[in-house]
Amino acid sequence: MGTVTVANAVAALIRAKYAAIVLGPAGVGYLSQANSLFFFANNAGALAMGAGLIKYVADAKNDHELKTTICSAFGLQIISASIAMLALLVFARPISSYFFSTDKLIAPVMILAIGLPFAVATSGMMVPILYGLNSYSLYAKAAVIATALNIIPFVVLIHFYQVKGAFVQISISAGVTFLLTLYYVRYLVTNRVVPSGWFDWKFARWEKIKGLFSYGSASFGVTMLYAGTALLAKAVIIQRLGVVVNGFYHIPVALHALYVPLFQHGLWAHTYPILSANPKKQRRDDEINRSFRFCFLMITPLLVAMILGRNLLIKVVYTSSFLPASNLMAVQFFGDFFFISTYIVSLVLLATARLWWFLGLAIVYNLIFVGCLYGLIGKIGALGAIWGHVVGNVVILVVGLWALHKKLDFRPSREVRRLFLICLCVVGAVTLF
Repeated sequence: MGTVTVANAVAALIRAKYAAIVLGPAGVGYLSQANSLFFFANNAGALAMGAGLIKYVADAKNDHELKTTICSAFGLQIISASIAMLALLVFARPISSYFFSTDKLIAPVMILAIGLPFAVATSGMMVPILYGLNSYSLYAKAAVIATALNIIPFVVLIHFYQVKGAFVQISISAGVTFLLTLYYVRYLVTNRVVPSGWFDWKFARWEKIKGLFSYGSASFGVTMLYAGTALLAKAVIIQRLGVVVNGFYHIPVALHALYVPLFQHGLWAHTYPILSANPKKQRRDDEINRSFRFCFLMITPLLVAMILGRNLLIKVVYTSSFLPASNLMAVQFFGDFFFISTYIVSLVLLATARLWWFLGLAIVYNLIFVGCLYGLIGKIGALGAIWGHVVGNVVILVVGLWALHKKLDFRPSREVRRLFLICLCVVGAVTLF
């Protein structure tokens, strides 16, 4: 997982620098929205069945059960991916008009639709199969090679076709990743880890489909909420403030997405398995407190460095034409301190099967975010969306900790509370400075 994370980060930095130089703020604003649209459609097509598919594949007792699981998921995702692709094709004109505020990107939106089935098959089917069969090394090989190769169409297409080329490379990259992942899945078939005929329709079972979907329904709801809100926010910014401002707004959001996985992967790899195993209360409380303590100690110096050096960071990762994003970055990184806290709370709720609370926190956050977006954008511009990120995370942190106290009888230790206040004061002071 570490290798994939590093490869993605390096590739993202290369793409960011090149896009900033060639496309400028306006082009980056369009590319950012194109990625958000594709991410939303991909999640809609995959139905967030990954977690359920991993579990069912891992628990399969024989070839027949494994075939039934894979074929059932395959059948359902063919339907869902087809609907998502058809929606992009049929509604390309209104999508271009609303989300990009132009009718000149109808064809590029339709090209995104062509790449969608490849992305759904990869992230929604093949990667969960590799995970479920404990074939992490094969997944890592496919992901790292695809990440490296996909830099080529990114550079070439943007160089020759600018914004429209940026849309095309999203679909081409999805196809390249699909082919490489399929190669390694076929390796498992050849070596009889996966039985041949794993895509045979006759093995699909309605009961299995319902089980797969119900298992991931909470995750699906949360994923679609966040993806939909991100798509909406950029659409509103483009409509009200222009695509150049969306290019500035993209900077703090992209940097957030670049470094946050370093913490998320650690929590999923270490904390989640321990909590989901239903340990004794003392062990569970110690693990939650340990997660808070680790994240506070690690993220605080990182946030301080990024806030103080944000102008240099913009010049190095992007170009000086993106310097107006500096104020957005300071507030975004301040909000990220609360974000990492709420992420731990949400992870605990998910691991302990408090799914309604998990979903409820996501709903509350997104309602607050959208409220701040519409309520503040006319007064403080794109900062309205950034403050929605801050306020939303503060509120759901309070509500989430209350839920942990009521449902799990958990309270952060005195050490964690003291550390939280100290780190918050440090990050807050640097932000104001």
